[in-house]
Amino acid sequence: FYPKIGGLLSKSMSLNSIVGIFINSLPVVIHTEENATVKELLTKVNNELVDSRDYEYMPLAEIQKLSNHTDKLFDSLMVFENYPLSSASEGIDLGFTVRFDSVQELTNYDMSITVSSHETIVMKLAYNTELFTEKTMNRIESHLYQITDALLADADRLVEEISIITDAEKAELLVEFNRSELEFSRDKTIYQLFEEQVNLTPDKPAVVFEDQSLTYRELNAKANQLARILREKGVAKDQIVGIMVERSQEMIIGILGILKAGGAYLPIDYEYPAERISYMLEDSEARILLTNKALKNLIQFTGEMILIEDQELYTGDSSNLNAVNGPTDLAYLIYTSGSTGKPKGVMVEHTGIANLKEFFAKWLGVTSEDRIVQFATCAFDASVGEEYMWGNAIYSNPSYN
Repeated sequence: FYPKIGGLLSKSMSLNSIVGIFINSLPVVIHTEENATVKELLTKVNNELVDSRDYEYMPLAEIQKLSNHTDKLFDSLMVFENYPLSSASEGIDLGFTVRFDSVQELTNYDMSITVSSHETIVMKLAYNTELFTEKTMNRIESHLYQITDALLADADRLVEEISIITDAEKAELLVEFNRSELEFSRDKTIYQLFEEQVNLTPDKPAVVFEDQSLTYRELNAKANQLARILREKGVAKDQIVGIMVERSQEMIIGILGILKAGGAYLPIDYEYPAERISYMLEDSEARILLTNKALKNLIQFTGEMILIEDQELYTGDSSNLNAVNGPTDLAYLIYTSGSTGKPKGVMVEHTGIANLKEFFAKWLGVTSEDRIVQFATCAFDASVGEEYMWGNAIYSNPSYN
């Protein structure tokens, strides 16, 4: 219809006698200048569009060839319908009219905005439902309102001062998303919270390891028996007790036993170099180390080693002990990687774990129907979240190494 002349198209032929739809997309690149006002931006856009009209009859495929783009030139399309609306469209309220179309009606673009003019500007949004949700499109609609109101309010306002975020979104981002207040048990130690769970679900599985399992009642009893032995050996409030065991039920018994005795546990990965393990034990001033028979010869330890699988540890009184410490006392000591020097011990109180436990329950929705799998080694602080979700979940400890 328009033969090419010098790379462009000539309007040497008339369209008056031709039947068909003649629509061509014209890509226009708009750059905003720093400190530009709304009036200056609109003037610039208008000039860009006027200058681009020399190319409006060039097929989009030809523009694609002349550009450096190998993919689509654009994913979204704005269409301005510069003809009057039908009488059926009269009575449209001032503002934007938004229509959400199905993906079948959009074959080429992810989103299109059709703008038509009557007594007011009407915008219709169509979108690909495989890429966008209705919630997202509602947000885009509110952004269009926000920007348009700002453009109409003050033509001398700087473009960079116009906010796309609505007042409702600001409140959500700055207030609602940061509403982190959470009530948790500040007056109880983590083992006291565990004992409350024992009373609630004494016969439910608490620890599962391969084909072995312990109920809450059984786990509590063994931890109490071990705690009494530790107290007899002098473990008191805030005293560090090392625990270096293979992944097992005894690992959980050992951690709870140390806490119930009033001490704080120092988790040690037995795969650490012997020099690092020795340094952690010496630096923490730990006098007792709970370990397995298979691991006891890995290091030289001047304190007392207790073999956690020794069944004689679990033959005494299994009732709960009287507390000798409180929520603000030390629960565990965990060492950093030491990548910037020597490893440093980080001390965590009982309230920190109680807060984390409540977070999993209230914010993540962990319930008693969930199973918590321990992936992290006990020497990595990620394991704390996995080990203390009981009360809302049954703890599961499979043999991952």
